Amino acid sequence: MNFKSPLLFINVVALLGFLWITGFFGIWIHGIKAVSEDAGDIFTQAYPVEGNYTVKISLSNLEKNEGKVLYEEENNKIYVSEVFIDTNSNYQVVFRSSGNYNFSGATLVSGIEHARQNNGYTDILQAKATAAYQGRTFELFPAGSAPLKYKDGDEFSFYLYASDVDPENEEAVEITLSNLYINFWARKPNL
Repeated sequence: MNFKSPLLFINVVALLGFLWITGFFGIWIHGIKAVSEDAGDIFTQAYPVEGNYTVKISLSNLEKNEGKVLYEEENNKIYVSEVFIDTNSNYQVVFRSSGNYNFSGATLVSGIEHARQNNGYTDILQAKATAAYQGRTFELFPAGSAPLKYKDGDEFSFYLYASDVDPENEEAVEITLSNLYINFWARKPNL
């Protein structure tokens, strides 16, 4: 019994050390952010996604909008995470992007371009948004963004001004996003 306990302890410590050195804990805890910050071993690229993507939202029941999908392809998805009225009585439409990641790299389709610069990363909200309501189309303006806030993605939002819509009207507002970006991170091959 005494022989097994130290051997078990040594094996557990060795396993934990291996997982720490290989970066497993960083990926497990931080997800895409851990992959993206591995500057020496990761190749990164971001480029625009063709097309316009539309989702209908209701202003009469804000909670009903949660989870409505704007974009979905393979393991990448953009959906409405929240619609709420801010302190200025304007609506904010919040979009959540989720992608995939593993030891080889990660992909994320988002309204945010995660680009590598000489001094680190830039996180630029590139998406453009318009709303169609009662035969009119108008531009939505960025409200904010949270780059790589989640293990599997980020979040960005747009203002929908109260003066442009009538919350009592049951007609849905069609929000269209363009200029989405696919962000791609891949581990460089060992040569």
